[in-house]
Amino acid sequence: MLIKHNFERMINSSKEPASRPTETYSPIKEFGLSLLAMKDGEYYPSGTAMIITGHLAITAKHVIEDYWRHFEYSKLKPDAKGKHNLVAAQVQPEKKGALWTVRKIYFCPSTDIAFLELYPFSEAARSYTWKGINMNLFPPPVGSRVVGFGYHSSSVNEKDKTINWKDSPTTVIGEVMEIHPAHKDSGFLRFPCFGISNPITHGMSGGPIFNESGELCGLITATAYSAITNSIMSYAVSLWPIANTVINIPGENGITYKYAIDLMKSRILAAKNWEKITFMENPDGTTRMMVPNEDSL
Repeated sequence: MLIKHNFERMINSSKEPASRPTETYSPIKEFGLSLLAMKDGEYYPSGTAMIITGHLAITAKHVIEDYWRHFEYSKLKPDAKGKHNLVAAQVQPEKKGALWTVRKIYFCPSTDIAFLELYPFSEAARSYTWKGINMNLFPPPVGSRVVGFGYHSSSVNEKDKTINWKDSPTTVIGEVMEIHPAHKDSGFLRFPCFGISNPITHGMSGGPIFNESGELCGLITATAYSAITNSIMSYAVSLWPIANTVINIPGENGITYKYAIDLMKSRILAAKNWEKITFMENPDGTTRMMVPNEDSL
């Protein structure tokens, strides 16, 4: 895969944590999307998403919550329906730009991740041939190298009925410093995550983190103080909790994929380690909870 080849070249180019502008022809731009919310002529660009399979991308849930606070002036509720639109920009091979609208959003109940269902908004999007990405649901071991990507410093201005959308695609290289299988704390990072030495910039939230095998293994979520390293660290949200996200996506022959893990079982999502995840139901049978097997993390 092109991303893996490009990743191996990047990860060997720097032995120290690094942040640099992403190359114009980097294949990550085909999978990493820049996000923009808009309502009543106001534009709010912020955050990054990652295509994982046909018509589906994932991003940090707090990116969507941030849009909601900006336009709806309130906290996001599970059944809330806003009137703002969400658009994703993609750079296809040969520098072709494509625009996608987000038709549906599926929130993972137990972590900072949301699925985005993409619908073509431009001709380049309508003619696009989908490609998938290899995922590893579990975080890389401490000491291993990782590469991240995201868009930051995004801005939009409108002139002569033309929208100019600018941002700064950035690649970061670093090392896994700590892993939190359940959560880092009870306040800010209340979900499985891992700390990395990558210098993350605001606006890159939702951007992908790749392990040494070139597999998507996390999403950029936050920076916070680490008692382990006694310093400010960057953090990535682990992917394994996405398996119990309710999606209800129709498939062929009348099949409906209720949970994200159903997409993994059918190999629509190429996700390593899904078979090590089990489901449990609450005593009242209304809520499904997912836990990794004891030897998983």
